[in-house]
Amino acid sequence: ILDFGLARTVDGSEKTVYVVTRWWRAPEIIINQSKYDEKVDVWSVGCIMAELILLRPLFPGANQLTQLDAIFDVVGTPDIETLNEISNA
Repeated sequence: ILDFGLARTVDGSEKTVYVVTRWWRAPEIIINQSKYDEKVDVWSVGCIMAELILLRPLFPGANQLTQLDAIFDVVGTPDIETLNEISNA
């Protein structure tokens, strides 16, 4: 579960938007946030651990939209404050 192909320094700068295989992609990457940090890697590891336990993908979206729907079905939808933070980023 290791790939340094997209490794970057952690300096807060904008990064590549299209990263991570969809089923393990953190919500902030799905909505095209270009500023993300190591938390997206923790999200991916959590998805992989869940898949090992469940013996199936936790969020098997067919595209970006169904991927977000699958995530929201499990963890809930973001509140208005979070949505405002996203739109201002």
